[in-house]
Amino acid sequence: MNKFDWIYNQLQMNHGSFHTCLLGAWCKASPDNRARLEESFTEFFTFGMKNRHQMMTLLIEDMKLLHVQPNEHFEGYELNSSEGIWMSAEYDDDPYFMDGLRIFDYYQFGGGDSPYDGGVLMKFRELLKKHGWYLSWNDPGTIALFPLYENTLDHKLSPEDY
Repeated sequence: MNKFDWIYNQLQMNHGSFHTCLLGAWCKASPDNRARLEESFTEFFTFGMKNRHQMMTLLIEDMKLLHVQPNEHFEGYELNSSEGIWMSAEYDDDPYFMDGLRIFDYYQFGGGDSPYDGGVLMKFRELLKKHGWYLSWNDPGTIALFPLYENTLDHKLSPEDY
């Protein structure tokens, strides 16, 4: 998919004001200014950004990870996002290893020349970032994944429900 197709697809998803404004600016910019936008917002302009379905397919079918489901299945209801993914971080099966190291180890904080950052193998964090996602620990055995630019999704509950 070329950049123009990716931008068009992102605009059709109607993510919200920041997302739409940045994409619109890119469309109207000269080639030099487009390059500047891409350099300034590298995480945003990951032209390989995946939506939730695509990301879950990557995790389940390509990486063979288990217990990967939409976040609302974990929460029991749609809180703020219909775009999140939850997954277990407790398995010792082969798919949960990269380069011979566990992908998730809640107690490996990292630092120095450790391959971990905040309990997650940096190589896996980079893979997520490449596809426009980040992760957050829910507890030592549960990971939640969210799109980097989900800040504009609508609330699913009314303010009275909080």
